Amino acid sequence: MKEPLPPSYVNMPVSVAYAEADDALIVTMTRILGLCWAYDYERTPVLTPEQLTEFTGRPRSTLYRHLKLLREMQWIRVDQAGRRIVIRPIIVRNTQMVDRQAARAEVPGGEPANGPGLNEELLQALAEIGVENPKRSQLASLDIDPPWVQAWQLWTKHPHHRNLANPVGNIIRKLESRERPPREFLRAAEEQIWLRQWTQEQKHEGEGEDMEEQGQIEPKADDVSAEARRIWTRS
Repeated sequence: MKEPLPPSYVNMPVSVAYAEADDALIVTMTRILGLCWAYDYERTPVLTPEQLTEFTGRPRSTLYRHLKLLREMQWIRVDQAGRRIVIRPIIVRNTQMVDRQAARAEVPGGEPANGPGLNEELLQALAEIGVENPKRSQLASLDIDPPWVQAWQLWTKHPHHRNLANPVGNIIRKLESRERPPREFLRAAEEQIWLRQWTQEQKHEGEGEDMEEQGQIEPKADDVSAEARRIWTRS
């Protein structure tokens, strides 16, 4: 894969730069953020452990310890699929939300000049399941993790819930109450999202990537979504 490091600088939140944490941990977080630059600081590329240790310059034992601490500090979320992982810097999204709230507070009427601060990823997820405006925009202004939307949609499609008269309305109520989806549905949703992202990355990178060098075999959709199938077959 191509070198994922930023060409000039790393966009780092002040809350990270001046955090009361070990300097080595802040450096690791900074290097992780650098890996996110091509994805608007929302996530890293899909990386193997070997690639992640190379790009962060950390031994594997140190890296795993730092990842554990960063997760406990709620600075990152780690999504794993087989041997490869994607790291999402949660603290960046939280900082952006705080900035948007401050901007709304400074403008008469409570909204900045360029409109309300909405989570674009959440907007897209809501649109995909059929949530219309103005409810879609209202939900997108809340602190909701986008995979929750797909997880609750999977929940409504389970055979036990097929008699729901208004599945979308049920999802809206779940999201408004901040009710966390059951773990198995959330895991299935995250696996489906990962598969979609993986497919898009392969199209973007082209067919010139040497899969044998990375020691990876393209995953099949049936393998990645096995958890979703297990949910459906439960009685």
